[in-house]
Amino acid sequence: MTVALDSARALDLVNEAYAAAGARDAVETLEAVDPARLAPRRWDVGICFNVLPLREDWRDYLRALAARVDRLIVVVTHAYSYGAQLRRALRWFERTRSRELFDHEATRSQILESELSLVGTVTARAWLDCPWWPDLFVPPGESLLSGSLSRLNIPLGRARNPRFDYGVEDLPGAELSLPLRRALRRHPNFEDHPLLGSVFAHHRAYRLDCAPQ
Repeated sequence: MTVALDSARALDLVNEAYAAAGARDAVETLEAVDPARLAPRRWDVGICFNVLPLREDWRDYLRALAARVDRLIVVVTHAYSYGAQLRRALRWFERTRSRELFDHEATRSQILESELSLVGTVTARAWLDCPWWPDLFVPPGESLLSGSLSRLNIPLGRARNPRFDYGVEDLPGAELSLPLRRALRRHPNFEDHPLLGSVFAHHRAYRLDCAPQ
């Protein structure tokens, strides 16, 4: 597997995580996110996770990436989940209204699917990461409400809960810790629900078969 990132520190964490799992030889890391800077080779599968909304040239980036892989998984923020809608509403009360991932045109399904059709064939669509809580737009350990209150300078009166903030040394593997298993059982998810998936999904995913260039 090849992991390409533009952060040397992030790549160090990837290497450390695989080494801790005894699988360091299974991953290759490259300090690059531009497909033009990658080695002249072709990959079986590529995963583009929420990168498109971070690129001004996202259409060119998508075409260049699709030209290097046989199959591409594209994941973008779901712009119309109830969490995104709630975040939009809360943003009206803030002094500085910064743009967020769900504001980008690449998160609009009609626009994105039109571009995907130019570089391959969409063979599957899925709602991804569909818990009941809308905590996509805040740091780990905070809620959407607490994050918005912090931006409004409203004191919360409690510290962030670090129980499920994991570093490389204690990253959960195949055997999840008992407290984490108990916590997950208390939180329903709706990935496979035909109606609730679109309401709760943090992301929308596409599987694309790319024609060789």
